Amino acid sequence: MAGRQRERSTREARGRSRPLVIGLLGAIAGGKSSAARILAALGAAVVDADAAAHAELADRGVIRALVARHGRALLRPDGTIDRAALARKTFGDPEALSHLERLVHPRVRARLERRLAALLRERHLPAVVLDVPLLLESSPLARRCDLLLYIESSAPERRRRARARRGWSAGELARRDAHQLSPVAKRRRADVVIRNDGTEAKLRRTILEWLASAGGFTAIPRRATPMDRAHGRGDS
Repeated sequence: MAGRQRERSTREARGRSRPLVIGLLGAIAGGKSSAARILAALGAAVVDADAAAHAELADRGVIRALVARHGRALLRPDGTIDRAALARKTFGDPEALSHLERLVHPRVRARLERRLAALLRERHLPAVVLDVPLLLESSPLARRCDLLLYIESSAPERRRRARARRGWSAGELARRDAHQLSPVAKRRRADVVIRNDGTEAKLRRTILEWLASAGGFTAIPRRATPMDRAHGRGDS
């Protein structure tokens, strides 16, 4: 009996020799980025797909390819890509969207993979948070997650935020929602659900309560990810 307990303790220690990987799920304007900021303030590192996309859209080769397809009206006065203009050109045009995805998505995925690999080598980190749109729909990073955390927000609250922060109508939000898994499907896949229908301060309190009840990042049970299975690690 004691031998089995020692073996389990050793296995769990090995499984926790790298940071916990948390994948954020949620609908558009549901509060994933707010949750990422809060978790970062609590000691986690964030892998931010939006920041990675910004970096790739600043690449000269990407800019040239987009201007060749859509014209110089896509550029701001300083020569950088106007993301709002790019969105207008691509959303609703399957061919243009496909071109953008083929051009940018592989580069963004590679950048995110490099960032995650580097962070997983930092043993002092308690957790890494993946703030990646379409994490379940199209990102291979979903397979690297130890925990899927769903940030839940009501449809009226999401519409209010989308209108206030992005200037989107309810129809625009619905159109973009149609390109993602439904909130119900994402919620079903999650390990933990956190409600977010109030202020960011309230969301912070809720996240703190969840972490306290779990015993902190290092005490959270982990899924057996492909990386851990390959090395015989992971909780059983």
